[in-house]
Amino acid sequence: MIKQSTSKYLLVLISLLLAGPNAVAIQEPSVGISVDGGYIRQMPPGQILTAAFVSLKNTTKNTCRLLGASSAIADKIQIHGHFHKDGMMSMRPVKGIDIAAGKTISLQPGGYHLMLFGLKHDLIENQLHQITLLFDKCPDVVFNANVKNMSHHKNHD
Repeated sequence: MIKQSTSKYLLVLISLLLAGPNAVAIQEPSVGISVDGGYIRQMPPGQILTAAFVSLKNTTKNTCRLLGASSAIADKIQIHGHFHKDGMMSMRPVKGIDIAAGKTISLQPGGYHLMLFGLKHDLIENQLHQITLLFDKCPDVVFNANVKNMSHHKNHD
């Protein structure tokens, strides 16, 4: 009996080890939000804030509301939007973004995006950092965002 229990325990442990740290990012396509093209804008050394961008597709039958995000590389992350009023553009935090069933939204420069405050270290081009997206009425999503040096991109996307 002990030998059989030990064998089952070892099989579960080996499965978890093989899955690795990305195991939480794997989801069935019908259960939540799928992520595409996530990246973090690299800033000059010493800067303590930056932005992250990603496309999110709601693969559920319900509206999902993005409420916020977190990451080990920043003290806090807020959802921000760009707004135009009286010929002026401003950026400010928003409480959330609704993603209708079957729809895709893009967090991108000049629109909604994630602002990372209190960076804990300089970001190095091509490093991957985990970001957790926090949702209401849908499962949270963990994804890896690549650090991009924007001086290499003509359109600063």
